[in-house]
Amino acid sequence: MSVDKTAHVEHTDDGLTRHDLDTEDVRGRDFTVEASNLPPGYFRSLTFLGSMFAIGASFAAGVGGFSFAAPILAQINADIGPDANLTWVALSYLLTTSIGMIFVGRVTDIFGRRWFFITGNSIGLLGSIVCATAPNIPALIAGETLIGVGASVQLSYAFAVGEIVPTKWRFLAQAFVYSFQIGTLMVTLGLMLFLMGISWGGVLHPWKSGHVIGTIVSGAILLIGFFFYEAYMPLKEPLMPVRLWRNKGWSVIIILWSLGAAVYYALAILWPSMAAVLYAGTHGTSWIGVFSSISSCGILFGEFCGCPWKRWTHWQIRAVFTIGSIFLACMATCDPDTPVRAAIFVFLAALFIGWNEILCSTVSTICIDDQREIGTATGVGGSSRSFISTICSTVYTVILSNRLAQTIPAQVPPALVAAGLPTSSVADFLTAIAAGTPAAWSAVKGLTPQIQAIGVRAYQQANSDAYKTVFLSTIAFSGIGVILSIFCPNVDHLLSSDVAVTLRERGTERVVGEGKEGAVEEEKAV
Repeated sequence: MSVDKTAHVEHTDDGLTRHDLDTEDVRGRDFTVEASNLPPGYFRSLTFLGSMFAIGASFAAGVGGFSFAAPILAQINADIGPDANLTWVALSYLLTTSIGMIFVGRVTDIFGRRWFFITGNSIGLLGSIVCATAPNIPALIAGETLIGVGASVQLSYAFAVGEIVPTKWRFLAQAFVYSFQIGTLMVTLGLMLFLMGISWGGVLHPWKSGHVIGTIVSGAILLIGFFFYEAYMPLKEPLMPVRLWRNKGWSVIIILWSLGAAVYYALAILWPSMAAVLYAGTHGTSWIGVFSSISSCGILFGEFCGCPWKRWTHWQIRAVFTIGSIFLACMATCDPDTPVRAAIFVFLAALFIGWNEILCSTVSTICIDDQREIGTATGVGGSSRSFISTICSTVYTVILSNRLAQTIPAQVPPALVAAGLPTSSVADFLTAIAAGTPAAWSAVKGLTPQIQAIGVRAYQQANSDAYKTVFLSTIAFSGIGVILSIFCPNVDHLLSSDVAVTLRERGTERVVGEGKEGAVEEEKAV
């Protein structure tokens, strides 16, 4: 399909050049400013550099609020727990961000960004204080909820940084960031009930119990009701404009972004516990700390790998998503005897999914129909990303819990009894291996070093079998992504030098770097 890039340029009274673009694929860019027409020194000004630094630092804080705690949830539970609702430390963060990012994008498009970003960071700081002083798991969940609310703003970097740089530099700008109503009630309650039902199933309650079925069905009905409400009610400012999803290219990119993020969150939750259980006895606690950080390092490295290549992004997404999915599924071949293979596969899976992350997050800000709705579109996309990630992460953790409930009883007790441990001491052994303290081991009557070694090996193998099932289950989600990647939009022709939003000097109407003579009144400013 040929693309008509014809446009005429209008020179306005403020001295800046604006483009009157007729073609549909560049619709909504008539209010942008060509980079060459910005005042000299604009991109070197303290205002611009300070804004970039603030967005990057804010993003780092939002990510850290989850990623710092996820690898050590088991240790946290042993310290201030135990609590059966431990998984909600992670899920509360994902839940609040999936809901909050809809608000941030839509509301800040209407009322401006500055004070919402200040408020969001303040809430995140409060949540960090609550978590740091939490005496128990419920308090930690409450603090993580506040962190998630703050992260709704902090993770909105894609449009915040994307709109203040030329379109063609959005990939590099996002790489810089990485270095550092009724409808509301329905979506909130619906998502919470749905996730509660999934997380309870087979863990706290049987799948066929009323608790599980009731919450899942109620949540699903509320979520369906929310989408119908947003689609058919005559709302002046809908929370999630349904028209956004009519853009097929944007919809595909958002789903691919979401599925890729689901891999990140799954690895952040599952890999540290897998490494600790399967490899701690061989390599020691300090080495496991290094192992646990492999997935985060891979994601970050992949994001940097993806930022320089601004052309053929649709082919890049197809390739990196597929390769990353293959390496993730290959994790099912790992067992207690293959720590190096597991570490390599985790790093490579994370690397390619990180590459996918930066491409999809940036393309989602470019392929929208109207650049004046960049916040709304990216906010809805970010919310979808968190929503799908929450669903996938919950599915993975539930599969793991259900499989462990089968593999451990089936493999560990028989191995212990066959090795000579009294049947009455099996329960104490399982308690001791979970605690990992000398006191717990000394409480197991009849335990010898040889029996302990046999029991630990059986426990590791039982866990390995459970993790294999989880990694094989990722094929279902990855397969959907691979198919959808065929329909990725090509945005090469949209990578121009236009800047969507220009910063202005505080207290004035002057564009940053401009003298008084050239004062302009911007249609939109941060």
